[in-house]
Amino acid sequence: MQKTNRFLLCLSALTALGAAACGATPEGESGLTETSSAVTNGATYTLRSVQAGLCLEVAGGSTADGGNVQLWACNGGTNQQFRFESVASGFYQIRNIRSNKCVDVWAHSTAAGANIAQFTCTGANNQQFSVPDVRSGSVVRVVSRLSGQALDGFNFGTTNGTNIVQWPVTGADNQHFVMTRIGSGTSTGGGTTTPPPPPPPPPSGGTTGGSGCSSITNFGTVNATIRVAAGQTFDGGCRRYVAGSALGDGSQSESQSPVFRVDNGATLRNVVLGAPAADGVHTYGNVTLQNIIWEDVGEDALTIKESGTVTLNGGSARNGEDKIFQVNAASTFRISNFTASNAGKLIRQNGGTTFRVDVFIDRSDIADMDEAIFRTDSSSSRVTMTNTRYHNIGDSLFIGVSSANISQSNNTEY
Repeated sequence: MQKTNRFLLCLSALTALGAAACGATPEGESGLTETSSAVTNGATYTLRSVQAGLCLEVAGGSTADGGNVQLWACNGGTNQQFRFESVASGFYQIRNIRSNKCVDVWAHSTAAGANIAQFTCTGANNQQFSVPDVRSGSVVRVVSRLSGQALDGFNFGTTNGTNIVQWPVTGADNQHFVMTRIGSGTSTGGGTTTPPPPPPPPPSGGTTGGSGCSSITNFGTVNATIRVAAGQTFDGGCRRYVAGSALGDGSQSESQSPVFRVDNGATLRNVVLGAPAADGVHTYGNVTLQNIIWEDVGEDALTIKESGTVTLNGGSARNGEDKIFQVNAASTFRISNFTASNAGKLIRQNGGTTFRVDVFIDRSDIADMDEAIFRTDSSSSRVTMTNTRYHNIGDSLFIGVSSANISQSNNTEY
């Protein structure tokens, strides 16, 4: 009991003070042993990162194949709950309660940094994990049977949305999780914790929606651009926002205003843009977008107006008369777990410009583009596309991009 109490007191200080504040012994030295954890077959658990204090979850509550696995503030939602099902001696498939899909090393990769997502349960080795204890029986590591690598909070992230990848075992706390059984109020090692609150009820009414939204409700008409100021997070709760005539009619007119303006350091999540969507979303600087659904692209779904890194994770867009995303400033544009269909181009760098744009597309599905996935007139712009499915792309995957600036792996044409 004395060891358990000491661990729980130290855990609360780990993020702020580091492991040394608790006198933790480095991995592989005396004082730590790694043994099989006391996982109950068929029981449901939460996994809380020791490094970040955040919970493992399927982003945006997605129920789709490819829904991303990330860290987020613990909230008791079913997308943060996982059932451990024995598939072989010492190995489990980890099934998300909300989606009924399994944690999966994407594309059966054995590479360090390969992404972790959810996929329909197959029983394959890339969906099998061991769960050894690593510290006093209360903290576990989750290790892929396929690669022998551990689930890892990318780049030691401690913020909402930190991505989960696989990485060689290091013994660092971004690979360690407190594993708590739902309803038991205890961790696997017996240290008492507070059980999570019940999951919030889904939004009432509406119809079944797109990626990450089990139900969509109507916010109504937006007659003035909604501004998400620097450092703020705007969560639309899967509500549908429709542009009023003061913003635009969703045509190709260049004079239309955005429904949302997202400033440097801000986050926009769980928003559905209905028709008309005017000029969609404008970003200024470093911006995070999570689970944004464009039901019918207006002038553009999104325009990068000022330089920065724009990260779009989850969601979908369809029916863009010209392009879906417009890039008007030197920037890095990261797209993952996204579905796009029926447009001229997925991404267009502003015509005639020579600034550099770095595009990264991962774990996405792109179909029915009249011209290309990315078009640019700049010889310095670059594109990396990985683990992505594509279909019926008109002229070429990438137009105007030097062959030396194109990187591809694990992509599939269907």
